Amino acid sequence: MVLPTIIAKCDEFIMVTKIKRTYSELANAIEMMKIDNEANNYAEIFPGNSSTEILTARLAKYLDIVEVCTSAEIARGGCGGTYTRKSKTPTIDENGNYEASKAAGNVARFTLKDGTFVTVKARSHSGDCITEYHDCLRDPEGYYELDENGEKQCYMYESTHCAEIFFDVNGLSGLNQYGYDCFSFAVTPYKVEQHGGYGGIYDTMIDGKLTYTKYTIGEPARK
Repeated sequence: MVLPTIIAKCDEFIMVTKIKRTYSELANAIEMMKIDNEANNYAEIFPGNSSTEILTARLAKYLDIVEVCTSAEIARGGCGGTYTRKSKTPTIDENGNYEASKAAGNVARFTLKDGTFVTVKARSHSGDCITEYHDCLRDPEGYYELDENGEKQCYMYESTHCAEIFFDVNGLSGLNQYGYDCFSFAVTPYKVEQHGGYGGIYDTMIDGKLTYTKYTIGEPARK
């Protein structure tokens, strides 16, 4: 009875160790990129007019990689091909089924030698890195909160993000879920920081625990 618990703890330790190592490599690469470009801040190396494909290829030069692929190459099977990432906790579509994360695994990325997938998601921003996001209210179960007319209650908000770094330490293998093997962190003008909606990487590294909810995309949320 104790053995499954020990195995689970061991697997969690291995995964958290991978996450810490990957984060360290990426953070160091960003810093080297800043130094090489003699930039005063991160906004200068992640300008708002750059595409995800340009920024991903640019960061790849500072890491030990296997290959870099554009979205078109990924669609043809490059870098392992397309795949779907799941949110840390489930969200539910209009039909009452679990839906995939908004950050799909089919945009430009590079593959590290250990099999980790990495994407640098560009953000449309001015020089101050103020980025506008769109979201809709949901209840604690993940269902959309509707107004008196049955419409979604959506809103816009701003965050200081020059870019976001997404990575999956298992590539195509594993759960492909934020909070388990997928994480991201945001790049602001003067530091990198946790983006809680995509795994909560700092919490995971500090606590040494993986926090996520298991579910299957496309299945009914209520049976």
